[in-house]
Amino acid sequence: QPYWQALSEGNLAEILVNLDRADEADLMLQRAFLREEIGMRSFLLPIMSHVRRKQRRFDDAARYSAEGVAAADEEGDLLTRAYAWLEYAEALAANDKHEPAQSAYATARDLFSQAGMQADVERLDALMPLAPVQAKT
Repeated sequence: QPYWQALSEGNLAEILVNLDRADEADLMLQRAFLREEIGMRSFLLPIMSHVRRKQRRFDDAARYSAEGVAAADEEGDLLTRAYAWLEYAEALAANDKHEPAQSAYATARDLFSQAGMQADVERLDALMPLAPVQAKT
């Protein structure tokens, strides 16, 4: 049951941050992290990065998103990895690190493509430069 509680708290935190209630999302995620459920870090860390971006704490966002990518690449499924890489790209872009952000976007795009998520691929195509960027999949 702790796994499902952490998953629910992560989902609720994601809703809260999208409603511009980042502080509430932060508290929800802190509870989820306390459960220390295996496999949840790859899901929760990118959400925490998004919360930190909304709070304009861009260095923290970059740290959480980098940890999220590492966890997702180690333990996550294809979609978890794609969303972690997408959040990493967003955090890098928020830190004005545009070249590494484009590389991370390319990696996310490649992962979404492998997962058959065409709408996400098209959305990322619009964010990427015309020159090809090497993905890190």
